[in-house]
Amino acid sequence: AEGGFNAEAPGAQGSPGATVDTPAALQIFDREQVPSDLPPVLHSVRLRETTLRPLGPTATGALYAARDVDDRVCLVHVDTQGSYAASCVWQRAFPADGLLLRVSSPVPVRGPDTGSLPTGPQASDLEVRWMPDGSLTGQENPTPLDPDS
Repeated sequence: AEGGFNAEAPGAQGSPGATVDTPAALQIFDREQVPSDLPPVLHSVRLRETTLRPLGPTATGALYAARDVDDRVCLVHVDTQGSYAASCVWQRAFPADGLLLRVSSPVPVRGPDTGSLPTGPQASDLEVRWMPDGSLTGQENPTPLDPDS
């Protein structure tokens, strides 16, 4: 699916406010971390880097599952510069309708060496849910930035 997640994944209609005690999504933490699980750069003091597990790419970076220093479960977006946005909950409070993360990031502009000329600065609005079954649902919309705004 485009953007590393499926906009039509089943289960996205869970009851708002309902929680799942032991979501299958957390089985991702059962395996040992390998070096390729880590983003190339990450500037964080709140996320436990040993818990990072990749979930999929985005236009501006990648999505990860992680735990923070308080042992909450997190859906994390790390951009290509190492900045991140995270949505975290206690494991017992994992939402039945998915852990939601919304983030807006600048899209890296391609240079002439790639064979494609830049069309101007863009931002990517990402809205994604990490579902209790481990799937990702959502959308990502690169949008041209108006230099006059």
